[in-house]
Amino acid sequence: MNKNKLGIIFIIFILVISAFTIVTGREDANEKDDYIIKRELSETDREVLDESYKMATDKDFSNIKAINYNIAMFFYNLSNKNYDEININPEFLEFLGVSPSEYLSSKYRTDSVSLYEIVGVENMSEYNKTLIKIKHKYEDKDNFSFKTFSLDNNMILDEPYLYLKDIKDSVVYEDIIFYIDSKVVFKDKTIYKINIKNNGNEIFYMDYDMYGFHAIQDMNKYHHKIYNGDFTSYRVHPRLENTLYIVFENLRGNASVYIKINGENILLTKE
Repeated sequence: MNKNKLGIIFIIFILVISAFTIVTGREDANEKDDYIIKRELSETDREVLDESYKMATDKDFSNIKAINYNIAMFFYNLSNKNYDEININPEFLEFLGVSPSEYLSSKYRTDSVSLYEIVGVENMSEYNKTLIKIKHKYEDKDNFSFKTFSLDNNMILDEPYLYLKDIKDSVVYEDIIFYIDSKVVFKDKTIYKINIKNNGNEIFYMDYDMYGFHAIQDMNKYHHKIYNGDFTSYRVHPRLENTLYIVFENLRGNASVYIKINGENILLTKE
């Protein structure tokens, strides 16, 4: 529906309300007056009015308005650095161990206005989440990207977040203790939080090959990436520990996770 048609709808809607007020507000209004006022609307106007009424009372349309409001406020508060006003999903922030400002300032520019367009909405009712795909760009740039937001009771996250699951498994390999704390599951990936403690006297080097960490689900094997890390994340100094966030793209659901050490695949957790 274009803007001109939308404008006509609301103008007609206001006129009809005014006409209805005039008719019902006159105690001596007769049937003839009522008939004349009703006849002022053409058949085309009636169709447009019916469409506007359906749109205004449609539950899906109301949901879209609420969704758009949440996305708009996200970018408004972001551009004004009102990080505490953004209801970022607290589960994910706790999982990462960061504050809203740390999370948002590391991902977005605040020196340019963000522009967006909603291009898709998916209801993930089994997880009590709504996923919103948007087209995003900065005002001073021509290039754009696509993002998928997760919305849940006005809690928002700029990832297709579905749920968090505690694991609490531990594995000892020589002087190294692996503690698999938890995982977060998105529509397009799963991230495992793994704490690695080195009780030895030498630096522990992990294989940063894409299958250094890998997951097995049914007959499928998934390679890994590091979330918020680089090649230095794959080493743990003596008497210290490090927390890795291991990403498996396109993995959703239960899987077995392994680490490869000296050519040997060590099982870390099996769900």
